[in-house]
Amino acid sequence: MKLASVEIRSAAEMLINILEGKASALQEMGTAIMLSGGVDSSLLFSIYGRKVVPFTLFHGKSADLEEARFLCSYLDRDLVEIEITKDEIMEAAAAIKHIDPSASIIEISFEIPFYVACNRIPQERIMTGQGADEIFYGYGKFRDGREDSNRISLETLRNKTLPREIMISSAFGKVPLMPYMDEEIIREFSSIPRVEHMNQEYNKIIVRKACEIMGIPERIYNRPKKAAQYGSGIMKVLREFRGEINT
Repeated sequence: MKLASVEIRSAAEMLINILEGKASALQEMGTAIMLSGGVDSSLLFSIYGRKVVPFTLFHGKSADLEEARFLCSYLDRDLVEIEITKDEIMEAAAAIKHIDPSASIIEISFEIPFYVACNRIPQERIMTGQGADEIFYGYGKFRDGREDSNRISLETLRNKTLPREIMISSAFGKVPLMPYMDEEIIREFSSIPRVEHMNQEYNKIIVRKACEIMGIPERIYNRPKKAAQYGSGIMKVLREFRGEINT
């Protein structure tokens, strides 16, 4: 498949090669990976394999839990399932608001899984797919034209989101690992024009092609994007108790 100046398969193979190059730095089973069953975390999980412990955070009926179970069953791996209570969600929301008083309800919602993970996961290092949506144009705002480049999103990620997540993880003595934020990946892929990161059906087509190359089932790599706060069931709780959060 070709789009403009980018040959998708070669770009996907380059992405895999860069990520594989970081594998030697991981100690066996010394890192937990937040696995949502979406393309970003699934690609990382398929590459880093037995060196990472997969876990999924959920509240109630969760699409993320269902997809993560499917992928772990396919790859013959055990999944650590962590159910988050309403009280934990609200406690985390208050703590995140304290760490970053400027955080909006949306920002709080997508940080809650990371906050709870830092609190409850025994591994010191926690791997996430942070940065993939900004670099590979995963958000709906890129498709509908609200943003025609990823410049603003990358600036927000670097200047606001990452500092907040470093503060969250530091509070629990954890170390966040974000493979997609590797400088080589940012340099090679973030400058590719928006229209070349998507086709008529999907965003993040380079990441999806990389998943296909790695042998991940089509059910996973063709899964529509679902933000963590929705796939985990967290946003439903926040909406119910929104008046209790000082926004």
